[in-house]
Amino acid sequence: MKVRLGALFLLAAMAPPLRAQQAAKVDTTEAKPGRAVTAGGPVFRLPELRAVVRHRQGAHVSRSLDRIEARLRGETVGEWLRGLPGLVVTTRGVGGSESVSIRGSRSQDVRVTLDGIPLADPLTGATDLSGIPASSIQSAAVTSGAGSVVGWGGTAGSVALRSRDPEPGVRVRGLAGSYGQLGTELEAGWRSQVGAVGLFARSAGSRNDYLFRNRIMPGNPLERRANADGSSWNILARASLAAAPVSVVARADGLERGAPGGMGNHVWDEARWKERHTSVAASWRVGSNGQLGLSWARRSTRFRDRRFDTDDVLDAEEVLLAGEVTLPSGFELDWEGSWANVSGDQVGPTRRWRGGLRAARSDELGGEVTLLSSLSLDGAREGLALSPSLGARWVFRRGWEARVRGSQARRLPTFADLFVRPGAGVRPNADLRPERVVLDLDLGVSREGRSGSVTATLFRRKTLDPIIWLPSVVAIWSPRNLGQLDAMGLEVAGAWHAGAWRVDGSATWQSSHVTFDNGAQNSLPYQPALAGTLAIGHETERRGVRGEVELAGRRATSILGPHDLNPYGLLNIRARQTFHLVGYSAEVQFGILNALGAPYERIELFPEPGRRFELGVSLSTRGQKRLPGVGRDQSFPVAAPDQNRPAGAAESGNTPTRDRGLYNRRR
Repeated sequence: MKVRLGALFLLAAMAPPLRAQQAAKVDTTEAKPGRAVTAGGPVFRLPELRAVVRHRQGAHVSRSLDRIEARLRGETVGEWLRGLPGLVVTTRGVGGSESVSIRGSRSQDVRVTLDGIPLADPLTGATDLSGIPASSIQSAAVTSGAGSVVGWGGTAGSVALRSRDPEPGVRVRGLAGSYGQLGTELEAGWRSQVGAVGLFARSAGSRNDYLFRNRIMPGNPLERRANADGSSWNILARASLAAAPVSVVARADGLERGAPGGMGNHVWDEARWKERHTSVAASWRVGSNGQLGLSWARRSTRFRDRRFDTDDVLDAEEVLLAGEVTLPSGFELDWEGSWANVSGDQVGPTRRWRGGLRAARSDELGGEVTLLSSLSLDGAREGLALSPSLGARWVFRRGWEARVRGSQARRLPTFADLFVRPGAGVRPNADLRPERVVLDLDLGVSREGRSGSVTATLFRRKTLDPIIWLPSVVAIWSPRNLGQLDAMGLEVAGAWHAGAWRVDGSATWQSSHVTFDNGAQNSLPYQPALAGTLAIGHETERRGVRGEVELAGRRATSILGPHDLNPYGLLNIRARQTFHLVGYSAEVQFGILNALGAPYERIELFPEPGRRFELGVSLSTRGQKRLPGVGRDQSFPVAAPDQNRPAGAAESGNTPTRDRGLYNRRR
């Protein structure tokens, strides 16, 4: 065991190394208007430091966010992602679990990874994002459609999260907010000719004891939310070598919270969840056409309810080997293999293996049309799944692009679906058949110009034998293969910027319903027929403000009943201001969430709080970093951003995120 863990720190997984920074050079260029020059001496100018990231062209719709773009979007990963078209984030009350679905799917159909490590529960296949703070994430990439990535559980798409690279210097941040929200962050980074090392740590907690109207009780009495408090901590460390294409990232995340019931239900007032997640991943860039990765992850979940004397524990340990290579023939190969040990109070020691191989190729036809094809084969103890995909992109005018893609996929039942009884009142089903995505089609057009972009996509997906959990007449829940799951809709997204001003928005119209064996049709729960966001912001390097309107239409609350949840609209406003304080760089962040204060529910009978406030203050030494060999009297501030592109401007549409360098620094 010790030998295996030691090897994990030395080999691969999912974080490309950074190029070594060159030595500072004297800038002899004459001063220009708007360019600061220190009188009586040369201007020291640092070359840009860029992450070497190889983006592959694909037929699937992909959208990316990085930390610079998302710094005024929110404190949680769910708030980051909520404004992307086609993606729905379902939250079980404030401070509760966060799950994502893409294009009318279930959360089990979305593959979520962090630094290449799958985050899905090894038994249920579902992913909870609530334990990962957005401040520890460098970027998020959302890809829609089956067959987009190698690995298990991505029949509707994938969400790839990447831990952030702590910058040189030291940064301390404090956060306070409504309902007892408190948090502290510490970030430290060091970079030299040998390599780079970074550390990020965070501790946070909140009471969440807000008042709400109990609409199911006579007279709608005013009650206070109970057992909704929570606390979390996160530690992240990254290291890379300048002389070797090797980097290592290690994370430890902990979460402890209550499990409050719905309105008028106090059964879970003493129920608590406790989760721990530890992972170590390393990557090795093999030449310019390949990468090899190895990771180890351990997850521990504990549910305790003193009222019913319940104490359930589940532990999972997983080793994952992954890689990618581009062959001389033009084929791009990705592969992944994992071995997991699972044990707990409801399941005996069990070993599982899973593996996958994906081959992709792009061929240009006439210089304007690109044909994109891929084939994925995933295997597990429960069977095999084949996912072919074929698409094309056509640049028919400058800045205009049309695209079409069709895919098929299979998803095997999870281990909990087949064999495990994860809790009281539920029963597995060993006779389940695999889900079959017989059609996953999208057709779109996009326009990208100097001042903005717009994209529109029609999608259609048909799944036979979808696996849905249903209750029996005696309230025993079990999974079943139903007749058919159909999802179709239209996604529209656009962005416009002029100087420091930016407007961006998205909207999704969709229908997602299940057809039972008797021909009856019901909507899939919590998939709104209409959802969208519209944001207006003004941001420079020193200050910024962003106002966002979020809308969600009616959502079905059960797959068996016709009851719908009322639509809601939110107004969120966030601002930031940077200034110098006793020689250091300081920043104040302020947020008003649900500024209109209207009551609403994301999930039925789980009330959300009213108007909330957040205040964050950070202090950083980065404005005082010095050049090699320069004395203390020659420290240099952060230079102004490129005037041709506003700070924080997002890369919208379906094009891959471009490499971004750090701002040049001068004396």
